[in-house]
Order: sequence, then structure tokens, then C-alpha cells
Amino acid sequence: NEIFVDGQSIDVTDKEFRLAYLLFTSIGVPLSRPGIIEKVWGTSTITESRTLDTHMYRLRKKLSITPQNGFRLGSIHSVGYRLEQLTPLTEG
Repeated sequence: NEIFVDGQSIDVTDKEFRLAYLLFTSIGVPLSRPGIIEKVWGTSTITESRTLDTHMYRLRKKLSITPQNGFRLGSIHSVGYRLEQLTPLTEG
């Protein structure tokens, strides 16, 4: 799988692709950990407790999800994660 960031192709795993799709189609919406796991992994639980956090970290790095690039991916204590758009997307 690949995702394009500023015209550059970024190789991502299937899980990273699903996770990115979920986040970018839910901008501003708090996503619960169980909900993310269900939608991305297709199960209600994952055996490794840090798996989701590790995937989020890798996706943040690969896609350069930073406030400087107009997005903030934040964890919500005891809930999950939320992707926020800090600047409007422009075409071109």
C-alpha cells in the first residue's frame, strides 16, 4: 500500500493504511481505542497492549503528522485518539 504526502509516495503496511484512512475520514472526531481496534484489526482485542500506540507512532512519523504540517494526532486519556486539522487543506 502507498499513501501520497506532498506528491511523494510513502509505503505503508495494510494496518497503517487502514489506520490512516480511519483517521483522515474522521478528522476532529474522538476515536475510542476499542473502536479503532475493531475497524483496523477486525477484532475487539489485540494481544499486545502497545500495538495500537506503536502503529500510531509509526504512522505519525511516516506521514509527518505534525502541527507544522497542519495536523495534530493526539491521544485522549482513557479514550483513544483524535486527528485534528490545524490549517485548512488547499488544492494544488
